[in-house]
Formats: sequence, structure tokens, C-alpha cells
Amino acid sequence: MSIMDDYFDLDEGIRCHLPKMHHRFKKLTDWAFRMEVEADEMAARVEAYETILGIVHPEVRIGYKLLRKRRDGSYGPLFINRKQRVPVGRWLRAEAHRTKGFAYRPGWHILLSPEAPHLKKEPKNETRVWCRVAVSDFEEHERPENQGGKWLLAKNMIVLEEIG
Repeated sequence: MSIMDDYFDLDEGIRCHLPKMHHRFKKLTDWAFRMEVEADEMAARVEAYETILGIVHPEVRIGYKLLRKRRDGSYGPLFINRKQRVPVGRWLRAEAHRTKGFAYRPGWHILLSPEAPHLKKEPKNETRVWCRVAVSDFEEHERPENQGGKWLLAKNMIVLEEIG
């Protein structure tokens, strides 16, 4: 049962019978709502880690992916298939998209550390954030240091959490 389920009945009762207490009640319920949301987010992260530990793929690696964070809080790729939404805590299979001006390297492009000097500069009106991810069914791809060094090109990826 959610705190919100009981809120409206209590709010109406307090507003009618104890009007001076209504302000305190509102502050308390706002705090309780925030705690409930944080608990749900924590549960989703725990579930994501448990999912990783329970998978049957022979090898899973933790890496980092730079994603675009939209105004609504959702994540998406920086360049290829920009309209895609990348959820947290759910395994995603890579799709192959040929894009003019980019080398054709199908798979999720993952770095071993959250550093990509060639992608540091954010365009206007775009927020980029690093996310910790887990990948499976991947191959290593050597790149220059200014492009993050070694990449993992993965067929499967799960976003674990935003790290900054």
C-alpha cells in the first residue's frame, strides 16, 4: 500500500477538523512521498544488480556509457538512434543502425572508465551523463586514448545507475 493511497482521506479530515495542523501534515506527507520514491528507486537498482548476478551469459563486465539525459529524466544515445529511450534496470539488445558520418560498428559502445575526452564538450541544450552499465556478449575494440582507449562493443547492456 502506498502512502498516497491514504493521503487524500487524511488530508480532507485534517483540513476540516484541524486546520492549524494542515501545514505540518503537508510537510510530513511531502517528506514521506520523497522517501517512498527513493525507496522505489533503490529497489530498482537492487533488482538490476540481482539480474546481473543471475544471468546465464558466460561473461559480464561492468563499464561506463555516456548518455544524453532528456528534460523528462529519461536517457538516450548521443548520436546513433537518438530517439531511442534507454531504461535503467532492463537488459537491452543492441540494434544495428547505419548513420552517415559514423563508422559502422554495431553494438553498445562501452568504456572501461568514465572518460572520453573526444565527447567531453556538451552541445547547447544537451545534458550528458555517465552511467555505470553491465554488458554481456561483447568484443574488445582498441581505440586511441583520446577516444577512451579500449571500447567494449556489446550485444547486451543494462544501465545500472547514473554516476554523474
